Amino acid sequence: WSALVNLWVAGQVEAFRLLAGKAVARWVGVEMAIRERGPSGLPQFEDASIPFLQLLDLYAEFGDAVVRVGTYQNDDAWGLRLDGVRTIPDWPTEEGSISRIRHLAELPAGLIMGVDSVLDASGDLVELTLRLAAGSLVIRAGEVYEEPGGEFCVVHPDESVLASVVLGSGRGALANEKC
Repeated sequence: WSALVNLWVAGQVEAFRLLAGKAVARWVGVEMAIRERGPSGLPQFEDASIPFLQLLDLYAEFGDAVVRVGTYQNDDAWGLRLDGVRTIPDWPTEEGSISRIRHLAELPAGLIMGVDSVLDASGDLVELTLRLAAGSLVIRAGEVYEEPGGEFCVVHPDESVLASVVLGSGRGALANEKC
């Protein structure tokens, strides 16, 4: 079974690598709140201490194709996966919902010049860096949890997609990692 999983993960690494040379027209994400009830009483999607987006799915539109970045579960481990999809879904969002779909204009669009991948010790694909002219997009399998005192804890890897932009070279930071 392990050999099949490793082969499947290798296929995912290759699928992400093949994004190099393609131009992203736009990013759309199904964003998940980092706090169910923020100061306004509504779900909170942003906080100064969390330097990334928390997403259920991240969609990249390439003029003639759309791909979805999501996560997979391998026993108790998580990793990133890439699937081709026909279109970006129309995700209805109600006031007060902990998820919302939106165009992610803050993520860099344009030509993907290179893709770097990171596998963890068990061989799961836990992090990607897509290098674009406008900056690098770092994508990780992870999740933000709210602690009883209201502070945030980031678990990496986990079941959501965490996306952050890094200008120049380097890695995006995961605040409060490994709580």
